[in-house]
Amino acid sequence: MSLRNILSLKVIDGDTLEAIYELDSIENIYAHRAIRLTGIDTPEKKLPAGKLVKQFVETWVHKYGPSLRILTIDTDKYNGRIIGDIVRLADNKVAEQLSHTLLLNQFAKKYSGQSAKKPWTPLELDTIERQLGNVVTISNYGLYEWIPCSHPKPIPME
Repeated sequence: MSLRNILSLKVIDGDTLEAIYELDSIENIYAHRAIRLTGIDTPEKKLPAGKLVKQFVETWVHKYGPSLRILTIDTDKYNGRIIGDIVRLADNKVAEQLSHTLLLNQFAKKYSGQSAKKPWTPLELDTIERQLGNVVTISNYGLYEWIPCSHPKPIPME
């Protein structure tokens, strides 16, 4: 497991993001990969509750952008997506994990990836809509918005 600096993030849905992140700080090498949040499942983005969870994640990323890092754990069986988490640092320590925040607020449920996902019940979806309906508004960011988290280091001139 390692923490990587993030240049920018794009929220695909509540449990999948796309990132441009630093692979090598000395050589200024960056990668562009999808990140699947480990251990959770959120409602699909086509559902009203899924749209609200996606918006919650976008709001969270906007709020904490410069303090966010990718915690890489593994790659999955689908095109080498990264299995990991987005974490918020405070005083150079992990202060919050996005997947844990989603679970704690009941915007996600546990998912190991070992078996089929359990479908979201109407009651679970209604609960999410009630909790988030007054907190976030669904914005039209276009198709997807890249959210800047930091600036790349300049390439040294020789």
